[in-house]
Amino acid sequence: MNSNGAFVYVRFVALTPPAPTFPVTFRISGLPATWPVSIEVRGTIEMGGIAGATFLLSNGTYAYRLGYESGYHAVNGIKTFKVAGGPLSVNVEFVPTVYRVLWTPIGSRAWMNWSVAVNGTTLLGGVSGVSTTLENGTYAYQINVPSNFSTTPQAGVLLVDGSATRISAVFSLLEFAARFAVGGPEPSGPWTVRLGNSTLPGTGNGTSFLEANGTYTFDVHPPSGEFAVPSHGNLTVAGNVPPRVIQFYPTSEKPSAALIARLGAGAVWVSVWLGGAGGLAYVALSGVRRRARRRGN
Repeated sequence: MNSNGAFVYVRFVALTPPAPTFPVTFRISGLPATWPVSIEVRGTIEMGGIAGATFLLSNGTYAYRLGYESGYHAVNGIKTFKVAGGPLSVNVEFVPTVYRVLWTPIGSRAWMNWSVAVNGTTLLGGVSGVSTTLENGTYAYQINVPSNFSTTPQAGVLLVDGSATRISAVFSLLEFAARFAVGGPEPSGPWTVRLGNSTLPGTGNGTSFLEANGTYTFDVHPPSGEFAVPSHGNLTVAGNVPPRVIQFYPTSEKPSAALIARLGAGAVWVSVWLGGAGGLAYVALSGVRRRARRRGN
């Protein structure tokens, strides 16, 4: 060696006689019978199938490469083999490739119980969604949500074709009309109703809210100079239900607070019937009557 470097020449010559070769047969499994597989060994490509493919190779260690098979992949992690003085079989097993399918919810709640039925399996969903793995193919699915919710889409068909698939499901809370109707004469001025956390103005016919199923408190605020019956209470929304009827009367027909308190102190029950046009009030006081009898004795 010197500062100018050096070259070393290596010359290869064929063995005399030539090195023996041995058959190396690739056995393919896991693919449909009609599917061909390309197998490459040191630049030589053979097409194999269920019947296999055969190479004639001399002793040594070899690597092989398989062609792409849509929807399948080989189980063998190490694609090498060694020829050592005799025939050799190389088993190549293919299995279906699966791809991730994800259903992403939009508008879901943490407490919601929802699921997806697909490929004979029910998958329980959560806030972040639900996923599974499927082979290439076409699958029908259905999304199941609580009865007070709807979803778009609710059902459909998905195609898995060599890649991951994402489906967005929009969840919507079902709301129904919670109605208040005016019974009898229309109120003489503006009035409002509070239902839950919402307040709406009333009209001559009434007013209507949109609410999910459930029980809500309400308060009726009548026009000046009138009172409402009932003025407050609970309203249960369970799908489409009849309206709650509200009647308005002049304040002059309303019993005074002092009278109600005095009657309530001794009455077992009080029923009040208020007439419409005439303003007639009838009060039945069974407890008061019994107390009056005792005083008479």
